[in-house]
Amino acid sequence: MKIKLLGFQLIIGIALFDLSAALLFRQKVRMLYGNYLNARAGIGRGYPRYHHYAVKKRGFDIRPNSAKTLVTQKPSEHKGYLVWGNNIGCFDNELKPNQKYDIYLAGDSYTWGYTSFERKFGTLLEGMRKVKIAKCGVTHTGQAHQFDKFKDIVNNIGYYPKIVIVSIYKNDVYNDYIYPSTTIIKGYQVDYKKLVNGKILKIPFNELENRFKSWSYSQTNNRKFLRDLLSLKHWSATYVIIDHGIRRINELYLRNRLESKPLKKSPFSKEAYNIKNPYSRHHMQLIAKWLKDARINQYQLIFVTIPDKKSTSSTYAGFHQYLNIIDGTAWDFADFVFSKFSLDEKSRLFWVNDPHFNERGNQIYADYLHQNLNRLKIES
Repeated sequence: MKIKLLGFQLIIGIALFDLSAALLFRQKVRMLYGNYLNARAGIGRGYPRYHHYAVKKRGFDIRPNSAKTLVTQKPSEHKGYLVWGNNIGCFDNELKPNQKYDIYLAGDSYTWGYTSFERKFGTLLEGMRKVKIAKCGVTHTGQAHQFDKFKDIVNNIGYYPKIVIVSIYKNDVYNDYIYPSTTIIKGYQVDYKKLVNGKILKIPFNELENRFKSWSYSQTNNRKFLRDLLSLKHWSATYVIIDHGIRRINELYLRNRLESKPLKKSPFSKEAYNIKNPYSRHHMQLIAKWLKDARINQYQLIFVTIPDKKSTSSTYAGFHQYLNIIDGTAWDFADFVFSKFSLDEKSRLFWVNDPHFNERGNQIYADYLHQNLNRLKIES
């Protein structure tokens, strides 16, 4: 009888705790599990509808003069922020008629945002240097897309900014290898290429469009949503906290073993930065092409490597070796992070449930860029 009573009291206690969590600190629980009591993610890759548009040569890009749209899923633990496109197709404010860009920022989703406009590193850097910066990162892109966009913007504004900073992330090699691989269907960002067993698989556009129209596509999404909804982890804060605790204990227990083991080789790991590697040959040719363009048009080009949240050390040695060979400028922010921060401190630069910089990570990166620009005495 006592066991039944204790079991009943435990159930009531958990139910009251879960109700309190849902009402009072839902956002805190989402920091542990992003889909806790969360709405269905967007179709496609989850970015706001109509923020991007289809571009023939690049596949897609940020829609110029696009309206402000609320983002709640990138990352899911953020309370939400607005994104938009200015007149040159960047998530940035407009320039006044008498103003010019001194610095241009290229990159993928790390440069695009994953936080509010006021908190992303490009805006912070602009405030530090007191100059106008074109904040033109585009999610899910490599240097092929970024260089083409940069040249189009230069043709649009009629001049080259004095400094161009390209933030490099490890999956840029993959994005460049299958570029262009993404388009816009019904206002949503959708991949139409992927790498399967070393071969590029292309999904026909008519098939992608049919998926948005067909009953089966709708039912598939509804079934997935229903499955997520019925999951205990979706609505129980108690389950989320216990699960997170178990995962954290496992991470701490296995950390030494993981650090001592070599990373699993991948065609897009640090071994990819080898001119003999077919996966990265095109990527490195693009880097050399961009560097040549900088020399011809007399602007300072700087490549900066971004750390991986899950790695225990920088994996860009091959990239920096290649930049040295072709006499390019590269700053290893990844190595800086690993040398200055412990693994626990490093993890606090990223969102809990997402690999991108959080607000603190954006601040640290902006400080790093500002200090390095001062050290080189580059006038901007």
